[in-house]
Amino acid sequence: MRLAACVALGTAGPSTIATGAEIHLRTQMDALSGAGWNAQDLDISLERPASGSGSLQLAIARFVLPDLPLSLEKLQVNCPDLLWESTQVRCQAGTLQTALGAQAIVGRGEFTYHTDSPDLVFSLTELNLAQGRVTLQGHWQGDAWQLQVQADALTSGGLIQLLPAAWARQFAQDQQAAGHWRLAGEWAGRGAQVERTQLSLTGKDLTLADSSGRYAAQNLNLELQTDWRQEQFTAQLGFSGQLYLEPLFLEAPQGRAPLQLTLRGRRDGGRWRVDALQLTDPGVLQAQGRLSFAWNDTFVLQNLSLELREAVFPAFYERYLQPFVADTVLGDLETHGRLAGNVELTPDGLRRIRIELSDLDLDDRQGRFGGQNLNGEVDWGLDDKPRRSHLDWRSGRLYRLSLGAARLALETQNDHFRIPARTRIPVLDGALVIERLQGQGLGTDDLQWQFDGEVSPISLEPLSSALQWPPLKGQISGVIPAARYAAHRLTVDGALIVRLFKGQITLNDLRLEDPLGQIPRTFANLTIQNLDLLSLTQTFNFGKIEGKLGGQVRDLRLENWQPVYFDAELATPPGDDSRRRISQRAVENISALGGGGVTEALSRGFIGMFESFRYKRLGIRCRLVNAVCEMDGVAPAPRGYYLVEGGGLPRIDVIGYTRRVDWPELLARLKAAAESEGPVVK
Repeated sequence: MRLAACVALGTAGPSTIATGAEIHLRTQMDALSGAGWNAQDLDISLERPASGSGSLQLAIARFVLPDLPLSLEKLQVNCPDLLWESTQVRCQAGTLQTALGAQAIVGRGEFTYHTDSPDLVFSLTELNLAQGRVTLQGHWQGDAWQLQVQADALTSGGLIQLLPAAWARQFAQDQQAAGHWRLAGEWAGRGAQVERTQLSLTGKDLTLADSSGRYAAQNLNLELQTDWRQEQFTAQLGFSGQLYLEPLFLEAPQGRAPLQLTLRGRRDGGRWRVDALQLTDPGVLQAQGRLSFAWNDTFVLQNLSLELREAVFPAFYERYLQPFVADTVLGDLETHGRLAGNVELTPDGLRRIRIELSDLDLDDRQGRFGGQNLNGEVDWGLDDKPRRSHLDWRSGRLYRLSLGAARLALETQNDHFRIPARTRIPVLDGALVIERLQGQGLGTDDLQWQFDGEVSPISLEPLSSALQWPPLKGQISGVIPAARYAAHRLTVDGALIVRLFKGQITLNDLRLEDPLGQIPRTFANLTIQNLDLLSLTQTFNFGKIEGKLGGQVRDLRLENWQPVYFDAELATPPGDDSRRRISQRAVENISALGGGGVTEALSRGFIGMFESFRYKRLGIRCRLVNAVCEMDGVAPAPRGYYLVEGGGLPRIDVIGYTRRVDWPELLARLKAAAESEGPVVK
């Protein structure tokens, strides 16, 4: 510190300034600091002649308020007409110049310092800041102080320029920030302690975006009111327009009541506790609750307890639920109805949820599932308290299968759950009967469950209609001794039996992976026994074949319910003693499948002489790999393979020559055969 002074003193009391004294004072300091501020490289010059007004010049290279953080560069205060009176010093026409960030700030000001109190009153007016105007007034008396700020017409772009460089870089440089702000604030305290804060902040027609895309505003009108008393606070936030806070997109159109958020609580250092939280989103959500969190450099949730007094679909789903479940099976729903309830969140995630459903409709836009008129109560929590839930629905669907009205009861304790009673869920004209279902991992990423039950006979006629197949006759039924779900995989022990065409198809080793995901996968082995070919071919309009058909489909694999691999072999069963005949139309259609034709020893004219032919055996093999079917028949033939091996008179052989057929082409041939009116033979 460097000090140069020359003082001529007159006679004065202890609380007065000596009149007639001449003062010439200049002080230079490297640094000076106090509670909540510090200044660097100071130069203070004070002049008071023996008569007339004096002057004051203050220059500070850098003035910092670390708690904001705020830094003023090249701060200069000049008072050329400093008036000295017996108990006060007054400056009535001072000027201020400084720089905040990239913006230069100039303004006018005045102050009065009372030496007998002592206290200081000052006012700064017409400060140009963020392309607007700011008025600042303050009063210090002892260690008590008050500060008032009035700011009008501040621009968003100008305010961004005032931010520290690390913060300013967060806003997108390719999008111009728009809108205006108005601020009215009052602060009071003692020393470095702020005891009371009242703040009113209004934003009009705001357009903002950060460079990461996590935050954005469009045509936003915002109003914030806060009141702090010691460590207690109240705050009310209302807005209309569009606001994106990752992952939430909130919208309150102009002319509609604004979205309102009210908070009342207290702060203890970096810990915040909101004792009363109220959220009103007109026509969408009414909620209240409590919140606690830590906020130093980052936001850390400690607890959120929220009571949903009313949530109205579809707006509640689209605004508050869908952003959090977008990548799950619940991410693309059409919804209608209402719900209420309670939700509790901790840093580890969802801890408690209780929901009351009122006539809720859910419909997956990807066609995987749906439910209508869902009513009931779902109650679950990660604690040791047993809880009971129930859910009723009028109707539903799983893919293209319609489900009838049912009621599902559920008991939970911590992450364990079970169905306490036998439950029947209607499926078409049959049912899925759940004898036992229990599991664990509820509310975690490790959900597991097991169930026993049966498929009560479902007629194939409505099933084939639902799946858009040709009409089938028969039933599907079976006992499910054990089904297990873990790691997004459903494994079924035992066999499901499909009875159709007077025969039977048995499904073994059934496994589904991610059954309700984006690409569900299915694995199974099928055994086909004694299908009646006459019923089968008449159903598909394929031509007439009499006899039996059996075989296997090994290692069947479906992705998104479409086959991508299997090894299928279908043929006349050994020991079949049934009547075996095949019509000329069936001959032509089977021939088309193998890319071949009837044996060269017979002419088309010969075929036309008979309506049907005897055969010894028939069959086809297809091994599907990479969308190509590797073809074979029941036995080798000259340059090919037998699809139909003749026997008796009249006799005919059908030989296939193509060994590799594109799967889509093979399906097209089957479809063409079923839709054709049959060959015209002259």
